[in-house]
Amino acid sequence: MKELTTQETQAAIMLCGSAEVPLFMHSSPGAGKSSLVKQLHGFILEHDPHYGLVDLRLSQIEGIDMRGLMHIEKGKTRYIPPTYLPVDPDWQGIMFFDEYPLGDDDTRKAAIQILSDHRIGEHDFSENIIYIAAGNNMEDETLNRNLSSPEANRFCHIQVRNDLEEGLRISKDGFYSDGKHIPDWSSLPEILRQNSGLSFDGRIEVFLKSQHTEDNKLIDSFDRALFRKGEYAHPTWRTWHAVSRVLAVLERDEDIWNAVPNIVKIRRAVICGLIGDGAGSTFTGTMEMLHQLVDIEAVKKNGRKAPLIDKDDPMSLSVSWMSIGVLTDKRHFNAETVDHILTYISRLGDHINNDLTKMAVAQIEKQDAPEIHDALEVSKVYHKMQTAEFLGHKVA
Repeated sequence: MKELTTQETQAAIMLCGSAEVPLFMHSSPGAGKSSLVKQLHGFILEHDPHYGLVDLRLSQIEGIDMRGLMHIEKGKTRYIPPTYLPVDPDWQGIMFFDEYPLGDDDTRKAAIQILSDHRIGEHDFSENIIYIAAGNNMEDETLNRNLSSPEANRFCHIQVRNDLEEGLRISKDGFYSDGKHIPDWSSLPEILRQNSGLSFDGRIEVFLKSQHTEDNKLIDSFDRALFRKGEYAHPTWRTWHAVSRVLAVLERDEDIWNAVPNIVKIRRAVICGLIGDGAGSTFTGTMEMLHQLVDIEAVKKNGRKAPLIDKDDPMSLSVSWMSIGVLTDKRHFNAETVDHILTYISRLGDHINNDLTKMAVAQIEKQDAPEIHDALEVSKVYHKMQTAEFLGHKVA
């Protein structure tokens, strides 16, 4: 589990909230988890005075308190929701499940239904809610109970721990901050929801196809020993899709997030907090090397002259695979760039591994984006590649 300071965690909450990913903060007692949530809410209120905060201590709530009291209405059982639950479908705000691991089974099941389905029993919740949970570490002897695997897999897990400088800085006047470390709330577009129809990120797809093996499982990989020690994040289809949404938000709102201090560290922590340190570190490391070794804009302008990856670099093959996922994405692949990109990929295949070219063509052809197929129709290089494939020749 990656560590973030309290201020970095506030940025991670906003990033995860923008991608409809619940975030779970772990820390030793007294690290400031509850305070950072209240302070973040205060920053949002400066831009949206009606933005709400529901702060629930699960250690003090029973399951029936979440569902509401039962009564009979016209011969049918109904539940009356408690006043503190935001059952108004237009409500917007933060829902904070504090002391989560101290909640009993029924209470935690109710919380999971709320953050997973935006409902509990017959009560529907707004989709415009940021969900946060918090708890102390297992080794801190706070009577915590471990999360279950399905429960843990619904969260991004972050360890909150301030270094000395950060601790001294925020301690001024009692958890002080000017808010310059997070995006302006009013500048953030709408939440990118799980049901938004977003295409799976091409970098993830190619990464999984090239890296996932029986000896290196990157999907449905679960280490029971690590999990019992509190390393809750592990890769499943659910968490990989969450990573895809996080990357989409970062690139959709690139100017906003690039202005956030330590955004690369925060991105790495969020991704590792979803799929685990093993898969997450490998994926983010490859992605970071991609930005260093491949000049995407140079490829789009002149695929014949754009510099190739140094094949002696130990990351050359994995970065080459991931570059296919980027270059074949509709953000970059269009009628103006198609010949440059395909020329570069063909050169890269001859230089690194011939399978790269086949993978790239397969990635392009399977996409259902009309603009990509329109680009292929006008591409001389694509038709040349198809002919060469048919005749068994290399593309010149």
